[in-house]
Amino acid sequence: GASGSGKTWISNAFGVNACMERYRVQYIRLPDLFQEIEEAKIQGHYKKYMKKLSKVDLLILDEFLLTTISECERNDLFEVIQSRTDKKSTIYCSQWAPEGWLGKLGDGPLADAILDRIRNSSYTILLKGRSLREDYSKIK
Repeated sequence: GASGSGKTWISNAFGVNACMERYRVQYIRLPDLFQEIEEAKIQGHYKKYMKKLSKVDLLILDEFLLTTISECERNDLFEVIQSRTDKKSTIYCSQWAPEGWLGKLGDGPLADAILDRIRNSSYTILLKGRSLREDYSKIK
């Protein structure tokens, strides 16, 4: 959905509900995830960090593919998605419709593998409309 359409709010509502049901939930912006993965590599904790991500019951990835990602980030994203596919739930919040994700991932077999894992085990919710931030700012 477009900026301000409620993607983060809805995904976090799902996350809060999952927490109330005693599921483990992690919310993270994709750029922050890549930064944390890079820090884990530098500190020698990459495998431990990736294992931790694979065990979270619901991973919420916000700002998913907001910008084009590097080859290294694409590899890391594949590893995260691969470790969770058919085992754990992931919410991808993006301003781009899934049809536009290939352009952000770059062409090639790894991009195809990422999208294949997402497409074949997901539901899509497209949000339309104007930004809700204007209404929210008036309430404050």
